[in-house]
Amino acid sequence: MEQKIDFQRDKFKSNKEYVWHNKICTGYIEFDIKERQDIDWQKYRADKSLKLSIKDRYIIKYTAYAFPDIFCGQFDCRLEAAKNIKHMHRENFNKLKG
Repeated sequence: MEQKIDFQRDKFKSNKEYVWHNKICTGYIEFDIKERQDIDWQKYRADKSLKLSIKDRYIIKYTAYAFPDIFCGQFDCRLEAAKNIKHMHRENFNKLKG
């Protein structure tokens, strides 16, 4: 049975969210938003009727960290980053079990 994943924004850092599994904070996610470099701006300046969606204009990457500050990787999806934090804890627990 998959447990619910909850997210809580950091009060002091706007691009940071804490990841909670079963009422336990397991790590955090930081996200970066960057503008795509391959946008043809001349085309959009020439034709004002063209619209560029947010998904087409920006790239969002989510970097996951399991407590205590274990880098888990960078992902395109917030949920995948959270699942990887859980997976990292499970791997570390299994190593301790032997």
